[in-house]
Amino acid sequence: MYQHNKKIIERYADVLVNFALNKGKGLKKGEVVHVIAEESAKPLFVAVLAAITKAGGHALTHYSPDHDKNFNTSRDFYLNAKEHQLNFFPAKYYRGLIDEIHHSLFIISEANVEALRGIDPKKIMTARRAMLPYREWRNEKENRGEFSWTLALYGTPAMAREAGLSEKEYWQQIIDACFLNSSDPVGEWRRTVARINVIKKSLNTLRIEKLHIVGPDADLWVKLGEKRIWEGGRGANIPSFEIFTSPDWRGTEGWMRFNQPCYSGGNLIKGVELEFKNGRVVRSSVKDRFF
Repeated sequence: MYQHNKKIIERYADVLVNFALNKGKGLKKGEVVHVIAEESAKPLFVAVLAAITKAGGHALTHYSPDHDKNFNTSRDFYLNAKEHQLNFFPAKYYRGLIDEIHHSLFIISEANVEALRGIDPKKIMTARRAMLPYREWRNEKENRGEFSWTLALYGTPAMAREAGLSEKEYWQQIIDACFLNSSDPVGEWRRTVARINVIKKSLNTLRIEKLHIVGPDADLWVKLGEKRIWEGGRGANIPSFEIFTSPDWRGTEGWMRFNQPCYSGGNLIKGVELEFKNGRVVRSSVKDRFF
């Protein structure tokens, strides 16, 4: 089993708490962070809590068991839940949570990437739709500048296998991408954001009406629209180097194929292809599905 370096984990927690939150500015004294993790990520979870305390913040936690072959609470729920349970939304709890927290920090550590394989996708979508008010409340608070979030990967054997790497190799990718071998990872990230901001500023001066994406897997026109801007470097994902914008969906024309597999509800899907006309999908296909 891969042995984690304590200093690396502490630096990772430092980046998440003192850089990623507050959109790259780090946690402020007195702020409340909702920390979500599963048991595989225990070393980083513990380090994050310590970093929050040292920074003068407060942590509210959601710590749950791994979804492995012996314990799989999510699968058990979908196998047994009736319609009223799938649609249940504890509004008072989530309204109170949103009102209380300033940030959300979610550590992704999948012990079983196929935890929901074979579950009826309609059940999963029903439960997700029930949570829509919570997501809307989060977005509203974020749009007011009163909430930020970040996501981070904690490598597990299952995640490494899926990537075709050993656990050590997978972690080396995380270490390199997050500057965790540096004596000052937070400083490295702030210097990186400074470079990203220069590129963003340059992109935002360009008068771009449409983008044309052409290659073996795409021939796609994307309309940007008059008020669209380029963003990035905000700490929302660690690691994160992307610079992105939001298209005007109504101007999407052409087709694209996703050449990377993805998991949706625990089901592996490969070779998704979509064709667009006036911003709407008019044709779709999937090469392989593994339910």
